[in-house]
Amino acid sequence: MTGYVTNSGTISVSAGSTASLSITLQVKPTITTGGLKVTVLDSSSKPIAGASVSSTSTPSGQAALSGVSASDGSLKFDGVITGSYNLQASMSGYVTGSGSATVTAGTVVASSITFRLSPPEAHPLGEYRLHL
Repeated sequence: MTGYVTNSGTISVSAGSTASLSITLQVKPTITTGGLKVTVLDSSSKPIAGASVSSTSTPSGQAALSGVSASDGSLKFDGVITGSYNLQASMSGYVTGSGSATVTAGTVVASSITFRLSPPEAHPLGEYRLHL
């Protein structure tokens, strides 16, 4: 029967007697979680290792997500509640990037966050003097 966990039992019956066996079927648990794989890339699509990744919004009941990207730029979150996620990644020397993904039950959803190199900091006028 679909939707139920298979169960069985054993019974012995002697000649001339009656025996009974009760087997209880349990409803299969509903999968309500999935996975989220984030890949952090630079503007040339090269992976960025060591970027801090965190959630800025998660579905109700889901704790905040956070971690650091691996050498291939990836970070995986398993067992997350289904729903929509907003994520951001940050690293020194880069403009903070953001992305979003929707996790569905029993699947791993991929999301990429692309960084741009930060522009050089502007220096106030008069900070440098030229001596000839």
